[in-house]
Amino acid sequence: VPAEVVPLLGQCRLIAISKPRDPNAVRPIAMGEWIRRLTARCLLLLHKDQIQAFFKPVQLGINTPCGVEACVKALQAHMELCPELITIKVDIANAFNTVFRRAFFDALMRTPSLGGMLPFVRLFYHDTSTMWFTALDVDDAIAVECAIGTQQGCTHGSLLFSMAIQRSEEHTS
Repeated sequence: VPAEVVPLLGQCRLIAISKPRDPNAVRPIAMGEWIRRLTARCLLLLHKDQIQAFFKPVQLGINTPCGVEACVKALQAHMELCPELITIKVDIANAFNTVFRRAFFDALMRTPSLGGMLPFVRLFYHDTSTMWFTALDVDDAIAVECAIGTQQGCTHGSLLFSMAIQRSEEHTS
């Protein structure tokens, strides 16, 4: 890809979706160019087995059919068997937007089987990217710079976030 084209392909349109529990708060969803999303999807399919091997058995949310549902069912069954135990659910606010990009780059570089994705990911996450937000009552779009974390709505976003938070030293085969 010519260097002049990368910033154009990396730009996203921001869509603000109201959060269910706080109507005054919004979740910014980044909609990238279709060619970027299609290429990312093809890369994910090409590396499907390597991604699954990277995360097993720790991570069940990425590339594991019904993985999260199986976790929920197992937890429910365990809670029924041990009613004296307490379960705490933790949700990290803006986790996708705050993870350090260096962490997922390190994980990709330390995992030779996933190294084929590195050039593509580097195109869109090495430098700051621009996202554009247009409010309904405003004529001009507002530029929002993104330099930390993954873009929520990015085809690779969940994968990169999960790679950043999982210890990659265990996966250097």
